[in-house]
Amino acid sequence: MSVLASKREESSVQFLDNAIDLHVYTLKRCTNFPKRYMFFITKGIVDLSKECLNCVKAANSIYPKNEHELQMRRDYFIRANACVQNLYTHIDIAKNTFPIEDKKIIEWIRILREEERLIKGVMKSDSKNFKF
Repeated sequence: MSVLASKREESSVQFLDNAIDLHVYTLKRCTNFPKRYMFFITKGIVDLSKECLNCVKAANSIYPKNEHELQMRRDYFIRANACVQNLYTHIDIAKNTFPIEDKKIIEWIRILREEERLIKGVMKSDSKNFKF
């Protein structure tokens, strides 16, 4: 049964889908850089987006049954959020080093902001839902 677009709600694992979108978009943008920038700029950017994806995937695989597991899940989300914050800086450095179209930067930042919002939202939700 389909749901009207206006009545659709955000998925509880949207942070995972968005992290995949972020990594794919990052790969697409970084493959357009000249090869001479690969080890200095693009490798770090790709590594950060991959780490963000790995952390949200790991956090999503933990269903907390005790306080320690909840803290592990939270730690993964904190690491993922740190990767997002670092990506802002690395993308800015890339933009200042190599000309990138503004619309591509805007889309990249939009995906980053969305991931940041989703991670914070799931962390807030976890703190409400899991009390040990």
